[in-house]
Amino acid sequence: MEQEIDVKKILPQKDPFSFIDLIKNYNLVEENIICSQTFQPTECFFKGHFPNNPIVPGVLQIEAMAQSGILMMYLLNNEQVNIGYLVKVHGVRFYKIIRPLDRLEIITKVEKHIGNFFVIRSKIMCENEMICKSKLVLKI
Repeated sequence: MEQEIDVKKILPQKDPFSFIDLIKNYNLVEENIICSQTFQPTECFFKGHFPNNPIVPGVLQIEAMAQSGILMMYLLNNEQVNIGYLVKVHGVRFYKIIRPLDRLEIITKVEKHIGNFFVIRSKIMCENEMICKSKLVLKI
């Protein structure tokens, strides 16, 4: 079930650097969130990132996973997170290419949190196929 949460107001990142369209679902007890994103063909990075064969850069995929983690931290901390920082990336793996108009699901689970640090596991799926996955550390 899609949640009525305005992602654009929550995320500190703004267009053209906001990579979550909406929150599809979240669970505060299990500390997980499912977000979605569709990269439009008009995105500025497609102009130079293989112009005749546009793909979403890996660093932007990592950023989308981090932004889903920021949204989860926001929900877990009673909407008190103003900004979150990506401080570490572990074992990122890319399996498939993302093309314009691919409908993505970003699935993120909090593994642990210590003080202001959150360790999350995140993956991006498209049509039930793994696109990439990583373990990230975020700080609020």
